[in-house]
Amino acid sequence: MIIDRYESLKLKKFQIQCLSVQSRALQGNALSDPVDRKMPILVAKKPKVVVWVLAGFGGNGPNYLNLRGYEKNFAENLDDWRNAPAAVYVFVDAWTKVGGSQFINSPAVGKYEDYIVKDLYKEVKKAFPDLPHAVMGGSSGGYGALHLASKHPDKFSYCGAIAPDAFFEAMFLPEFLKTSNFFANKKVDANKLDEILELRDWHSIMNVYAMSLIYSEGKIPFDFHYGKLIPSLWRKWQAKDPVQFLPKRKESLKKLKGLFLEVGYKDQFYLQFGARQIHSQLKKDRIRHHYHEFNGNHFDLSTRREPFLQWLNSNL
Repeated sequence: MIIDRYESLKLKKFQIQCLSVQSRALQGNALSDPVDRKMPILVAKKPKVVVWVLAGFGGNGPNYLNLRGYEKNFAENLDDWRNAPAAVYVFVDAWTKVGGSQFINSPAVGKYEDYIVKDLYKEVKKAFPDLPHAVMGGSSGGYGALHLASKHPDKFSYCGAIAPDAFFEAMFLPEFLKTSNFFANKKVDANKLDEILELRDWHSIMNVYAMSLIYSEGKIPFDFHYGKLIPSLWRKWQAKDPVQFLPKRKESLKKLKGLFLEVGYKDQFYLQFGARQIHSQLKKDRIRHHYHEFNGNHFDLSTRREPFLQWLNSNL
């Protein structure tokens, strides 16, 4: 017997639908990842906004509806939260062979920005033509939210970024050093990643490898022998850093109706430093936004979804 994987979700406030697209943007992508994408959307009875949910690195939007043994999943929490907006929640499928895309266009990974703003957005807008749109995510999902909203304020009026990847010096220098013995002696094949997943430092290795594909077409901007950055390659990464690109998008940011930025001050990837720099720049540019540092770390990001949705509901 074949059943719907979401059939066991008994939601009171939402109908579960499926968004299916054959992406033109992803055709011919370098990793040969699927072009046909299917993802769940939750539709409230009288929605007043579309909320795009972006997953962090190593995760994927549709998995937020998977059943859990001892806790509720995102959809079940949405069903319970009283102050979350009645909305259409789109759980974006942006999975890649290397665990993520950062939701940007990358020659070595795929055109995931175009996939969202052209292919998916077109279909959602057709189905729900009169609703404003918000984009939210944590970690890499927060990075994607900042990138998409700051570049496409005509499409995404509200942005929720929780511990977004930012200030790459603090984020990646520890990762480069941690993986130096591995990358000094081995090249990674995108089609043979299983052996990496068995290693103790697999997450750091995958993180460095995937981001090198996304930001610099597979060339890691670090000399693993001397333990120092390679300036010509590092500049490519810096251009993709929100600390660097957001000041250049000041006028676009001013068009947003709302910007929510939070981070835990115990973040293991040191993302609090990037968030503080972004917050300072936003204040300098007189861009209205919510900013808060919570008592938690990088693995507490899911606890901040409800505060974002409460904030969104109050700002619609």
